[in-house]
Amino acid sequence: MLTAEQLRAARAILRLEQKTLAERAGVSVETIKRLEHQTGLLQANFDTIRRLKEALKLAGVEFAGGGKDIGPSVGPAVDRLAVLIEQIDHHVIIAWNLAKELQDLTRNDAELQASVPKEMASVVEALISNFRIKRSFQWRGRSKGGA
Repeated sequence: MLTAEQLRAARAILRLEQKTLAERAGVSVETIKRLEHQTGLLQANFDTIRRLKEALKLAGVEFAGGGKDIGPSVGPAVDRLAVLIEQIDHHVIIAWNLAKELQDLTRNDAELQASVPKEMASVVEALISNFRIKRSFQWRGRSKGGA
């Protein structure tokens, strides 16, 4: 859940222009304007709201849903560095698993291997062979097959 008031407050706390938030969330400036003119719970596509919340959280705010005595609120994240590290870790694990899947899929098929763009093949190789990434997964107790 996200309210128009939380959206406006989060952007104000972060001192983000509508254009900057739109770019970070992958939505249009017109969408931001339309949503900020609403009141209460945002009336928008679920994915749009998810993208906005993710962009705002990454920028350093936290959202609270409120309770019976208080309404929804927004404030600066307690530890922005921890949020960033958690997000990077999450996405690296996903990328590593996808790289392994692509490698397994193309391993015995030269035609399929040739269809992978060279830049992508380089990224896949770097993700799979990078010793520090493998050690990070092992240290976190993650197996190479699951995130």
